[in-house]
Amino acid sequence: MVTAGRSFQQGEVTRAELLRLTSQFEIGRDFFASDMDSWHYDVRLVEGDLNVSGPLDLFAEKLAALVVTGNLDVRGAYGDGDDPWSGAFVLGDMRAANVVTAGSLNVAGSLTVAGGIVGDYNDYGATIGGQTTARYLHTEHHWFDFGAAVNVEHVLGPPRGSWPKSTRLQELPAASYPDVLVPEVFSPDPAELSDEERAEGWFDLDHRELLRRTWAGEAVLLG
Repeated sequence: MVTAGRSFQQGEVTRAELLRLTSQFEIGRDFFASDMDSWHYDVRLVEGDLNVSGPLDLFAEKLAALVVTGNLDVRGAYGDGDDPWSGAFVLGDMRAANVVTAGSLNVAGSLTVAGGIVGDYNDYGATIGGQTTARYLHTEHHWFDFGAAVNVEHVLGPPRGSWPKSTRLQELPAASYPDVLVPEVFSPDPAELSDEERAEGWFDLDHRELLRRTWAGEAVLLG
């Protein structure tokens, strides 16, 4: 549980201070709205670095937002949501085992993920100012605004967002799914297809299972 920092609900940090600290993120003014006094979930401001020993689920933490003025290091998976809307605002760099974002993930510096980054739904988006590194990226319908190089081994599904021209995010061909992905995250079973159908890539990603496995830290890639 995140207990570090100052609580908005307890009057330890003001809306004006949150707006000032997050002003570099375009979504900040819309997020920290004038009616935030009525929110059921808290906003917590951590000055300096924050290290979380396990997963960080903003919904489970009953946090509408987490603002970290330094670096955020999550030893497990990080997750935010769209209902209720939640998000993180990291003024430094961020590290996590995996990332699942349906809300607003905002990182001024670099984002380094040991496993995968998965977006969910299309109401909100992610903004990463620095370099992004992960083994796999599945944006689904979520918008990602990458301000610097994106280094991922595999792009699963069509990427959605913006990124530097020097970065090429090339979608993994569906015909390669059986060679790269565990069978649980795509269908149908290759054994059910003809050689021609397999070569043509008659496979679909199972977004829900891919999301679940990413959050749980289960294998998505072979090997």
